[in-house]
Amino acid sequence: MIPKKKTKFTTNPSSDREKKNLLFLNLIQKHKPTSRSELSKLTDINAVTVSNYINGYLKKGLILERGYDISSGGRRPELIELNKGWGYGIGISVCKDRIKGVLADLDMEVLTDGSIEGYARENLKSFIDEILKKLLDSSKIDKTQVKHIGIGVSGDVLADIIKVKDLIETETGVPVLIAESALCAAFGEKSLNPDVREAGRFIYIFGDVGQGVFINNNEFFEPGDDKNGYAYLKSWGQGLSIANEAKTIVERGMGTNIIDIAGGAIERITLETVIKATAEHDEMAVDLVKMAGMNLGVRIAYLINLFEPEVIIIGGGIEKAGNVFFDPLKASIDRFILRRMLDKVRLVPAILGEDACVKGGASLAIRETFIEI
Repeated sequence: MIPKKKTKFTTNPSSDREKKNLLFLNLIQKHKPTSRSELSKLTDINAVTVSNYINGYLKKGLILERGYDISSGGRRPELIELNKGWGYGIGISVCKDRIKGVLADLDMEVLTDGSIEGYARENLKSFIDEILKKLLDSSKIDKTQVKHIGIGVSGDVLADIIKVKDLIETETGVPVLIAESALCAAFGEKSLNPDVREAGRFIYIFGDVGQGVFINNNEFFEPGDDKNGYAYLKSWGQGLSIANEAKTIVERGMGTNIIDIAGGAIERITLETVIKATAEHDEMAVDLVKMAGMNLGVRIAYLINLFEPEVIIIGGGIEKAGNVFFDPLKASIDRFILRRMLDKVRLVPAILGEDACVKGGASLAIRETFIEI
């Protein structure tokens, strides 16, 4: 039976039980194997409460007992770990010209993947059905073992996904969650990037237009109203993107190799096109990327001062520009950051590349499984 959610979108846990489920199971996933006493120390939650939750997970088969740890005095603690084959999560990313899918176990180990290049939006559901079939057939996993499906989507196809969500749930019997690409990418990095995995508070910056996601332990915050400063996570618009700036330069007839790399077609100029031009030392491209780094650094410095994260992750493709982008970015951050934060925050590039959204969708699917257990 499909749980009735208040929204089609992935959400933060609301009840105390949901919060504790996510807290304990995330820690069991990270610290494997672990013990009841270790979980009590890590969470500062009394041992009786921890044991009650662990016993419940054992009864459901969600975790397994793995012998005993070395004792530092007294009774030897019993070791536990996730039963990673208890259930699976599917992640799907729907971009303008491609659909990708992965199937992962509860440890976020990807068992199989698949993709479709090019699709007709009017037949979107049939293409998603095809991806789901590919994943299940190649993994030999029965669909009853799939606990949730997480779909990451960019704004221009969001309405199309919302239209078919209920039908996908009805036909598969699996709850479907929708999230924007930036949120999926952030959770993909949280699950799989070793520079981020242990961080409690981090900000993920998606692309060169400043869109951000703030993750505080097990809760996430997307761009919103200005009440708590979340308005500063909003994108400053595609009109100010590197690709659009490059198109303007080409239209004005200024000397650059960007148009040649784009095959002579202005409409084909993308962020990736400009980054390729910087690798060829194109002066205009280098200037565009440097300016983007300087501007984004000002915004990131403000976000650091406001939210005090441990890590800033730069993703969405701009991280591929390397030092041409990161050097002015760091200089700008250092100029505007509060002095007390200088040695408290790390700046790291994203590592998942084009797989960030689809793997993040699987991560959100598993996260929801933990919440609802």
